[in-house]
Amino acid sequence: MKMINLQRLVCVLLLHALPVFAGTNPNHVGNVSSTASADNLVLNWTAVNTDLYGNSLAIDHYNIYKSNTPNFIPDPNGLNRIGQPSTLSFTDIDALLDTSSDYYVVTAVAATGEESLVPSSVSGSTHLDLVYNPSGSNRYWLAVPAINPYNTASGVGNAALNISKVIRWDPLTQSEQDYDVTTVTGTDFALTPGEGVAIEITANTTLNLLGTHSTVDIPLNYNSDNFNRQWLSLPEPNAYPSASMLQQALPDASKLAITDNTNDSYTAWYQLNGVFMGADFPSSPGVSVVVSVTAASTFTAQTSVPNVAAQSTPDIGYESISISLSANAQDIDGTIDEYQWDFDGDGIFDATGATVQHTYQLPGSYLPTVLVTDNQGHRAVAYTSVSVNSLNVNISVSGFNPSLGELALIEYTLPLDGLVTINIYAQDGSLMKTLLNNSTQLAGLRSINWDGRDNNNAIVSDRDYYVSINYTVNGFTSTFDTRGHTGGTDMSTSISNISISQTLSPLSGEYVTINYVLPESGLVTVEITDANDNLVRTLNINQAQIGGLHSLVWDGADNNGFIVAPGTLFKVRVRATSLASNSLIILGTAPELSDISAAPLRFSPALNRYGVQANSSVNIQFNLNKGADVTATIYDSIGAAVRTLSAADLSAGANEISWNGRNGSNIKMATGHYIIKLEAQDSVGNLSTAFNIQTEIFY
Repeated sequence: MKMINLQRLVCVLLLHALPVFAGTNPNHVGNVSSTASADNLVLNWTAVNTDLYGNSLAIDHYNIYKSNTPNFIPDPNGLNRIGQPSTLSFTDIDALLDTSSDYYVVTAVAATGEESLVPSSVSGSTHLDLVYNPSGSNRYWLAVPAINPYNTASGVGNAALNISKVIRWDPLTQSEQDYDVTTVTGTDFALTPGEGVAIEITANTTLNLLGTHSTVDIPLNYNSDNFNRQWLSLPEPNAYPSASMLQQALPDASKLAITDNTNDSYTAWYQLNGVFMGADFPSSPGVSVVVSVTAASTFTAQTSVPNVAAQSTPDIGYESISISLSANAQDIDGTIDEYQWDFDGDGIFDATGATVQHTYQLPGSYLPTVLVTDNQGHRAVAYTSVSVNSLNVNISVSGFNPSLGELALIEYTLPLDGLVTINIYAQDGSLMKTLLNNSTQLAGLRSINWDGRDNNNAIVSDRDYYVSINYTVNGFTSTFDTRGHTGGTDMSTSISNISISQTLSPLSGEYVTINYVLPESGLVTVEITDANDNLVRTLNINQAQIGGLHSLVWDGADNNGFIVAPGTLFKVRVRATSLASNSLIILGTAPELSDISAAPLRFSPALNRYGVQANSSVNIQFNLNKGADVTATIYDSIGAAVRTLSAADLSAGANEISWNGRNGSNIKMATGHYIIKLEAQDSVGNLSTAFNIQTEIFY
């Protein structure tokens, strides 16, 4: 029969922090510069060589997208893609000859084919046809891109023919600064990102206003003795399609205006008695806006790309920790239509919603990432960090026998003081024992014993169980339960020293002893098959066993209790899967039958008038590892039960039971073969492995 190695083993779980997951999405291309070369528009940008999180990533090429409107989205099918250079520059031939504006964005494409989730800032050329009016001022306010090739007033003045003057409004002095392009006199002032400029022309002029549009901070000045006007260059695509929306972003604004270049008039949206009125004008690409303010502030002029920030609560935990992830997104000119979360940085979106929950099972550093998309299709990305630390847990005995007084020692290390609950569960999730219940525990090495008993103080049955530790710090609970990421590995090929002791001859009392060595604790299935691998008998099925030498006996019966035919070829198949590192195995609480023998296996129950003959009954001898009830059920050749013999309260050690060849009505059974199924059961219902003995009656 099965012989269990009770050698005490040490099962140690020490999970070290894992590295941050490497992403597959390239980082976005930053600002793209646009410059003129004759009639060509040239784009240049800085190389991308990392993923979204800053890890090294090979880039194969870049995608160039183009549209005539700044508020465009790169087409996923490539319909507005005009180039795929592997260099850091792209020239759009004769683009400046177009009568329309040209806007570009650039994305990076990794060697794996993944494209930047978010494109670059918009760059390109805003085409302006400026009409000369002999009777007008011929002054035009320009919204110069935040990043531009001009740098100074003279640079703007030389950007097109027929520009005579470039003007800046100085918000500190509330006066104009002029640079005369024709005479090269005046102040050749530097361009300040976010400030508007004006030009005066002497004839019809076509101006391609080059540059890159990005979010920019603009200081707004206030002086109680002046009008406090300021000219603003809004980025494209800007987040303020109307004056009223821009005014909402400027709480200290009292008036906003643009010029009508055809008749030198103003269109204004202004405040009167606390109410804004006038013309709620739309902003136009390339045209600056004048704003009057009532207090000093800083205005962040934003593009229409949404803004998003991500947060994890908590952002640190131990072992299995449930994290609440939230995204705070704003879209000034629209709505956020979708939130998509990538929990582990593998480029695959796992959940949607502004707030989601996720449980991180493995220790390590994580960067959960959110991608938001607004109603216009613009995207933005943000990520936060989560650190999952390890609880170091030692289980000193992976298999133990509570009926012998053995204990399982569970040790664990707490990084911080906290509340601890320790439960023992069966594999189906049934709670067996609560060792600690929300108990205050100090940081450091802690330990507790389990005696193998349930909450009713009864010794649990032989099988595998697992430890679960809930650890609460600062109101957040982590759960130590490694079943999800340890164990379950097929270790069948690592089982060694599989041997079969002898030839099977049940009628001679010879049974097969099967030996094998497990490399570690696991769930073991032992099967007997025929020569064609058809299943004959299952001796163990997913039985929890500790690592080491194991031995069991096959009685020659199939799964129906019938002894296999003489001369049948058979094979032994041993399969095993590893157990999780927080598993415990209870051994020795169930009764075990061993050293089974029966004689004579061929007997005659016929009445002998001269006395009792030696072969009138079969005597079955066996050993018990503990006190138990033993039953011997006799089956005939067609599998019908004809007699059940019971022996109650047998002591541990050598025992025997006899059958006299009669059925339950004391009638002698007919000539033929019979099976005696021997089985033991203890006081709490634990059953031994059944053993089948073939015997024969003759007359």
